[in-house]
Amino acid sequence: MTMKNPIVVLLTCVITISTYGQNIKALDEKFGFKETKLEMSISSFSNLVLKVTSPDNPNLKMYKVMRADLKIGNYTLDEIDYWFYKDKLQTIEITVTKGYSNQQGLLRVLETAYGKGEYGKTSYGSDEYHWYGEKVEMDYTLGDDLEPTGDLQIISKKLLNEESYDSSLLRKQKETDIIKAAKDL
Repeated sequence: MTMKNPIVVLLTCVITISTYGQNIKALDEKFGFKETKLEMSISSFSNLVLKVTSPDNPNLKMYKVMRADLKIGNYTLDEIDYWFYKDKLQTIEITVTKGYSNQQGLLRVLETAYGKGEYGKTSYGSDEYHWYGEKVEMDYTLGDDLEPTGDLQIISKKLLNEESYDSSLLRKQKETDIIKAAKDL
C-alpha cells in the first residue's frame, strides 16, 4: 500500500463531509419551502382552512393550504398542510402520491438540494430519510405497498422543542388534576 491511498481516502472524506455540511447549511438557510418560511405568523396567510386542533395541546393546529403550487419540478405533490404552534408556522407537511417513481424523483430533488439524508425504516417498514440542520429538521417517508402515500415534513426545531416542552407541562397538569379529582371522590 502506498502513501497516496490514505491521503486520497482522507481527502475524499473531507470533501464529502464539507459537502454534507454545506447542503445542511442550505436547508437552514432556506428555512422553509418555496416562499414560505418557518416561524411565520399565521396572520401572514390568507389561504388556510383549519383541519385539526391537537387534543393534547390546544396551541397546536393544522391547516390545509388552499390554492398551493403542487409541483416541484416535474414531480407532483398532493397536498400541503401547515402546523402552527402558538400561531407560528412549526411544520410544513407535504403529501406525495402519484406513484413510487414520483416519490423517488422528489427524493432525488431533495438529495440534490440538501445532500443524502440519514436512511432508516419506519415501524411499518417504509423507507425514510432525515436531514438535521441546526434550525431545521426535514423528514421524508416514501410510500410502499401498505402505505402508498409519501410524506415530507420540514420542521422548525425551535418551535418543535417549545411545543414538546409545553405538552409535557400540560400532561403533568392533567395528571395532577386527575389525582386531585380522585381525592375528591
